[in-house]
Amino acid sequence: MVNHLLPLLLLAALLPLPAFAGPPGLSHNGPPPQASERIQRGQNHFDTAFYDLTPKHRDDDAAREYDRAIAEFQGELATNPGSPEAHAYLARIYYLRHDFDQAARHYDQLTVIDPHNIDAYVYAALAYADGGHLAEARTRLETARNHTTDPHVLIQLDE
Repeated sequence: MVNHLLPLLLLAALLPLPAFAGPPGLSHNGPPPQASERIQRGQNHFDTAFYDLTPKHRDDDAAREYDRAIAEFQGELATNPGSPEAHAYLARIYYLRHDFDQAARHYDQLTVIDPHNIDAYVYAALAYADGGHLAEARTRLETARNHTTDPHVLIQLDE
């Protein structure tokens, strides 16, 4: 199984990360839009869990902060189902919690919102692969290839 994941991991390491401080899988063209209050609260809970509590091994407190973040992002999706920020953060949280199916579902939603978001396809592929769904992972990488003309990215996807 590890031999099948190695190319995906190498690909993820080679692709540039989005140029902002949010979770992987979300790219912005131009300045980021003003985030809703729910998104801002969710980001604060995520940041507290990921940057403050997890490094200090305060796992129970971090889990509660992630739960609060999830509630905020799900609330945002209830009123704005097309929120790329909510989907990106939920994907990242579920990935961190090893709920790879949920993570992949939210990364897939990012590709629906922006079919040219190559990062979202790659991160969905990683989530599917980590969840043991290698055929789905391969499909996401093939689909990514069909949504870019960037020669550098195409070479990386082909590898």
